Parts: sequence; structure tokens; C-alpha cells
Amino acid sequence: SSGINAEYGRGWRAQDLLLKDGVLTLSGYQPRIYLNPWVKPDGKHYPVKEEKQRLAAENPHMFFKNTEITVYYKRTGSDGAAYAGLVIGCRSSPHGHSNSAYPHEMAHTYYAKFRHDGGADFAKEVTHPMGTGKRLQKLFPGKPLPQDQWIGMKFVVYNLDNDQVKLELYIDLKSEADPDKMSEETNWEKVGEVIDDGESYPARTKDGVDGSKAILEGGGVVFLRNTDIVKAEYKYFQVREIMVPAKKIFTPANYSN
Repeated sequence: SSGINAEYGRGWRAQDLLLKDGVLTLSGYQPRIYLNPWVKPDGKHYPVKEEKQRLAAENPHMFFKNTEITVYYKRTGSDGAAYAGLVIGCRSSPHGHSNSAYPHEMAHTYYAKFRHDGGADFAKEVTHPMGTGKRLQKLFPGKPLPQDQWIGMKFVVYNLDNDQVKLELYIDLKSEADPDKMSEETNWEKVGEVIDDGESYPARTKDGVDGSKAILEGGGVVFLRNTDIVKAEYKYFQVREIMVPAKKIFTPANYSN
């Protein structure tokens, strides 16, 4: 409804999604939730021709491009794949993880990850399932992502010009998802940033697709995903379209563990 789609697995093991009292709970093998402008009410894709026309007309239902994405995450227990955790994808398409060669189903996704093993990554994927990660740092050296603690992520993605995209990643370990404290800049720390200039951050691809160019447009979709999780909770999932060129997005202190 209203551009939100939940994915439960398509032949994978059973998935569950529960929204109660402002908290979204995901569980299962590959649960995902998409803020998804490109799926019709019957759950099917718009035809490729129509989708291209909609893009050309710049009149989609929604289209997230230059974004500041914020969400809070609480891990329950020690389950979940080590490479998974709090994972946000942006500039994707409704089914960016499909293996289709159709333009509207290419992955073209930037990811930010607070991993269950305690690390923090960016990743760039142009054709699924191949992509290239960029390790930022270990958030909790020698330790996994904490359990039963609300952790905030802010993932900022915006075009610098016609060739370059900047990714910025921030963490909030202080506010405990208290809405009166989340907006305080002193509660946020910068984990890392990278500029994809179309040359220095190539993604591994298949079938000869060029993975070097920056993902300047993408498919306008933002999503959350996890892997092999018994219970993970999310709240205050927000996507804000930002103006560019950006002189100041967010300038807290750098994260240090």
C-alpha cells in the first residue's frame, strides 16, 4: 500500500513481517521491505516501455534519488548471517536482486551495512548477484553487533555532479531511539564516506556490463533487508529527499571505537 512492498522470499523458507506500536519486526531467511514506486496494485511490474516513459516524464509515484535515510535497529539474539544486519539499499529497483537483464530489474544499488559481525561496509551492485564491498571499519573490534540495543544508522547518498556520487554513513549509539534525542547532532558519529567518481569504485559484474560508472540515477527505490534472522526490530525508518549541490549535510564527530 502507498508504495510499500514486503518481500517474503519467493520459494525461500517462510518469512514474517509484523508492524505493531511503531516497531517493525522482520524474521526469516531473506526478509525485505521496499519503499517501492514501480509496482502496480496487482504486485506486478509496470511494462519496461511504460517504466521508461514514466522515468522520462519525471513523474513516478515516488522517486528517491538524493537521499538521507535514517533507521534504528535492534538485534535480538545472536542469530543472523555475519554479513547481514542493519542493511539499507538505495537507488535500486523493485526487484534489484533479480537476475533479469531488463533495465528495470538491474540491481544498480548502493548499500550501507552495520554487519552482525561488528563491521561497517559500503557496497555497490550493478548486476545481481555480483558486487563490490568497501570495508569502512570495525564498529566493535573483536565483538559482534550488540544485542537488545537500539542502533541508529543515517545513510546519505547524493550526486556531486554529472559524474560523481557521494556516500556518507553515520551511527547513533547514544540516543537509544529516543525521539527527543535522535535529532541531536552530538549523538551521531561519522563512520565513513566514499566518492564514486566513475573510475575508482568499479563493481564486479556479469555479462560484460560496465560496473565502473557511478549510479547517478538508479531506480528510485529504498529498501531494508536482512538474512537468516529469527527476530530483528526496526523503527523510525525515514527517507528524506535532499537538495543538491549540498554544502552541508551532516557534520558530527568521526566515530572511534
